[in-house]
Amino acid sequence: MVEIARELGIKADTLYGWVYKYSHPTEPTKVVRTDEHLCDGLKRLKKEGVQLTTENSLNNTASSKAWPAKGTAGATPSLGASPTP
Repeated sequence: MVEIARELGIKADTLYGWVYKYSHPTEPTKVVRTDEHLCDGLKRLKKEGVQLTTENSLNNTASSKAWPAKGTAGATPSLGASPTP
């Protein structure tokens, strides 16, 4: 490498410095930022999944109360009204 530095008209230390500087990543935070972005996205999706599961459960509960089960033909939906004996 000393010979190459001489041909370029620079000091060998300068060439070694450039090789070191440009052969190693200078911004390792980009990888961390990407990981943080993925982690934030995963958290958001998990939260959304919990919300959708809760909404689905509530819809199923409301639906089962509003409409009679199969086999009870002729029954009308109660829509929250109390059953009559």
